[in-house]
Amino acid sequence: MNKRRYYSLHCEWIDPYTNTMHTFKSGYISENPSDLIAPGATLRVLIDPNNPKRYWMDTAFLEG
Repeated sequence: MNKRRYYSLHCEWIDPYTNTMHTFKSGYISENPSDLIAPGATLRVLIDPNNPKRYWMDTAFLEG
């Protein structure tokens, strides 16, 4: 049985106009990214302004 572990990044953003918090999750990451990201770091997330549930998180910096 393959017991491979996968990771993902989680980001939060508060919409300044509605004061609503949105949570974003990356796709699966095969390597632990904790050494590449400082706590509280800013990550780029592109959001559909008409539907914040549609988004894309930039994880290209993890590729090495």
